[in-house]
Amino acid sequence: MRREVHKRYNQQRDASDSFYKTERWKKLSAYYRKKHPVCECCENAASDITDHIKPVKTHPELALAWDNLRALCRPCHNSIGERVGLLDAHGSHSAKGEGGSKV
Repeated sequence: MRREVHKRYNQQRDASDSFYKTERWKKLSAYYRKKHPVCECCENAASDITDHIKPVKTHPELALAWDNLRALCRPCHNSIGERVGLLDAHGSHSAKGEGGSKV
């Protein structure tokens, strides 16, 4: 089961990966982390990564939406990435609810 989830996720990777190389994303990501310098998941470490709550692969229309972003430290991002197949019915990662609260 888990292998199939990762296979489906990675089939859409090329299109979403190209998005992360755009100047628009790089600027928005840097600005978001500047406004959110602390990890929004653990609230202890400095934020290293701007992550999408609803993935770009499944919600490309939200790729640049401010309310679809969260600043994470690398360990929290990796932890969420390990659970990438465990998305709720709306396509949100399980580590942070849609209202921004930790779950």
